Amino acid sequence: MFDQARALESAQKDSESYSGNSAVYPRLLSAAHENDDCELKCEMKPESPPVVSAASAKCYFCGQSRHPRSKCPARTAVCHKCQKMGHFSKVCRSPSASASVTFSDRATLATITSAAAPGVLSKAVVGILVNGTEIEGLIDSGSSGSFIHPDLVKQLNLAVKQSQSAVTLASTSFSAKATGLCTVNIKVNGRDYENVRLTVLPQLCSDVILGQDFQKLHSSVTLTYDGTLPPLVICGLGVLKVNPPELFANLTADCHPVAAKSRRYSFDDQSTGVTQEYAPGPAQVGVEVSSLEQSPSSPPQHETSEDVPAPRRSTRVRRPPIRFEAC
Repeated sequence: MFDQARALESAQKDSESYSGNSAVYPRLLSAAHENDDCELKCEMKPESPPVVSAASAKCYFCGQSRHPRSKCPARTAVCHKCQKMGHFSKVCRSPSASASVTFSDRATLATITSAAAPGVLSKAVVGILVNGTEIEGLIDSGSSGSFIHPDLVKQLNLAVKQSQSAVTLASTSFSAKATGLCTVNIKVNGRDYENVRLTVLPQLCSDVILGQDFQKLHSSVTLTYDGTLPPLVICGLGVLKVNPPELFANLTADCHPVAAKSRRYSFDDQSTGVTQEYAPGPAQVGVEVSSLEQSPSSPPQHETSEDVPAPRRSTRVRRPPIRFEAC
């Protein structure tokens, strides 16, 4: 009886364990299938967008590929658009002004282009000599450099050094290309200028344009327009305003001068050895009269004590130095 009961009990426990395991196995199988599906999906997916964006990202300050800020070439650059430091103008996000100003080291030319100098510029046109040939020259204060027409270069057979530089015109959106440089001798109003450097630029309004580089050789250049108003002088140099220094600025108002006697002899007395009120005569110190005081023909003579005049009292008045002491 006991054996049958134990066998039935063990069989019941085994059946319960089998039924519990059958409920767990499907969950394990479903989880395994989900993991496999997830791995397949990950393998079939393309590269993630963050990786692609990081690879193709550019620097916000210079526009090149992403790099540390300490190595950015625009870290100390100044933007020509907003005039701020730290980025280039090509990546500047500041709103563009209607009249933007660009700063450039290139030469600028403010005159208009024409076949010949127009009448409105006649006040600034002067006759000059270029290598001995008389031509018309335009004094242009709005031009940073001096220029010469290519036709005049061919006429004078000048040696031209090739140079491909850009020249900005009056409007910053227009520019012209210079074809070279040449050196000439110019004579203006009777004054000679040697080795003047001129830029060869086509389509000039005059044979030669003398700009600021030539005008800076003089302290000022005056153009007469026969106007009714007084002369207008524009000076680009600043005026230095310095107040004159005050005498005895370190002394207070209650400081009064005090006279004190000198405790030392003057430099002349120390050099001659005079320490008494009366200066010694030649007889007292045994000094002979120099032969230079006598005529060259007469022989030197010695003075005696009878011929020596009496010593005179010194008339020099010693003034004590003035010292300032606070009361």
